[in-house]
Amino acid sequence: MFLQWISGLRLLDHNPESNVLAKFPLNVRKVLISEITQTLLQAHDPNLLSSITHVKWVMEAIGQGFALPLEEMTTITANSKELYSQWLFEPNSRPAAIRNATGQQEEQEFWQ
Repeated sequence: MFLQWISGLRLLDHNPESNVLAKFPLNVRKVLISEITQTLLQAHDPNLLSSITHVKWVMEAIGQGFALPLEEMTTITANSKELYSQWLFEPNSRPAAIRNATGQQEEQEFWQ
């Protein structure tokens, strides 16, 4: 029901094929999300994610931090939120692939 409602908004189409981490055990998802967010927050290297495919994969993985059980939300979700905030509000911290996005459609995908 919720996915139908979200799809109806046409902001971001639901793609069941894109949920890379869904079938991994919770402890594996926590470690992956935590390591990815911490690395990107500390690296400050916009060339670390140089292709659109890399950015989409990382954004999907980080987005899974928001789907963790509530007791896991404090640290992991805070890091995910911090990273998204940096990318959104600090243009110099955005990955090269986002900064070099050529079309409006491509750019909108990142912001959704």
